[in-house]
Amino acid sequence: MKIDPSDLALEMLSIVVAILLALAVNGWHDAWVRHGQEFTALGAIRDELRLNRSDLIEHMPLHARVEAAYHALVQNSTRRVLGVEAFYAAFTRTAPHGYNPVDGESTAWDLARTTDVLNDVPLATRITIERAYAEQQALRILNAHVIDDLHFKPEGENPNFFYAAVAMQIDTNDAEFSERRLRADYEAALSALDTTLR
Repeated sequence: MKIDPSDLALEMLSIVVAILLALAVNGWHDAWVRHGQEFTALGAIRDELRLNRSDLIEHMPLHARVEAAYHALVQNSTRRVLGVEAFYAAFTRTAPHGYNPVDGESTAWDLARTTDVLNDVPLATRITIERAYAEQQALRILNAHVIDDLHFKPEGENPNFFYAAVAMQIDTNDAEFSERRLRADYEAALSALDTTLR
């Protein structure tokens, strides 16, 4: 049986085209799946940041009042002596239901970060999101200091709470500053996510 070289070439070309077409379809499908995963992850991060921002905005006025109360207490203390009653009265007057620190969720971000789902997200967007979550973590640490200040027990028969009030004022001031910075970081991250998800 004689094989025509043109038929053989045509068959080989058909096979090569079929393989290339299959690879292209497979690559397109993989890209489509990756894009869907990226879109889902970014949507979850956006929802998480919106909730975190809402919680932050709700608690910022309370934290500002606590900082102002301890600032006034420190400024008005005579001879740098302060009793326990004044220390805790300042807190219970301004925050009768507690300090309510804003910790913020990071589940969606942690999940996306531990996978390669964000590999194709623009670097500027990823950096903006990461900055918001890093500031959120910094605020969590500052809030832990504020809570520690509230549990501080000076030693002695007549303990002086003046330095505890100073620490409380400094820590609440730092936390309040971090909250303002975090709010701006949330806004920037949400703006970047809205642009990326269009």
